[in-house]
Amino acid sequence: MLPRFLSRATPFLARLSSSSTTSTITIKPTPSKDHLYAPIHDSTLPKGYLLTGIHAGVKKPKPASPTPLDLALVVSTSPHPTSAAACFTLNAFRAPPVLVSREVLQKSGGRARAIVVNSGCANAVTGKKGMQHAWGMVKAGDAVLASHGFPPSQTNETLVMSTGVIGVHLPISNILSAISSQQSSSPSYSLSSTPSAYEAAARALHDHRYISKTPCVHL
Repeated sequence: MLPRFLSRATPFLARLSSSSTTSTITIKPTPSKDHLYAPIHDSTLPKGYLLTGIHAGVKKPKPASPTPLDLALVVSTSPHPTSAAACFTLNAFRAPPVLVSREVLQKSGGRARAIVVNSGCANAVTGKKGMQHAWGMVKAGDAVLASHGFPPSQTNETLVMSTGVIGVHLPISNILSAISSQQSSSPSYSLSSTPSAYEAAARALHDHRYISKTPCVHL
């Protein structure tokens, strides 16, 4: 049986080895997500906050987006001390922003007035330098609060978050400059409570998704 099989298979194998095969893979463009987007109406926005989304230089520029939004700042405008709560991961390798924000809430007794979030770099697995960068963002956020004349606090009032690539240090000088640009006297000031400000902050938050997410709940 084996000799007979080989005698029949040999011509086929010879033709297969002598013929050149090519394949063409067609890469389809990513479908548009525009149909999922609904404009934000002013009546759905929470009151008492100032927001912005700006370019700090964390994300790499692209032809379609030379200055991508990668830093968001949210500030409570309440004249009273503002309460805050957070749910932190129990992962054994907690990133500096997690450790720093948790410490801020512990020392303030659950008080925070501002949140600074960058996308493009997670500031994770970055060691002592990553901790220094996270605290630098906290202090820069607190300086923004002081420039707005909010009641002074004995503790830090800014929480920080980072999302993106791990194992890479933040371009901290760019980030600190971007945060400082939101001090009340800065010519680059853009904090606002308008729908466009909320949209900009939402876009600055997301890292690789196609559309920003801004859910609204009517109470």
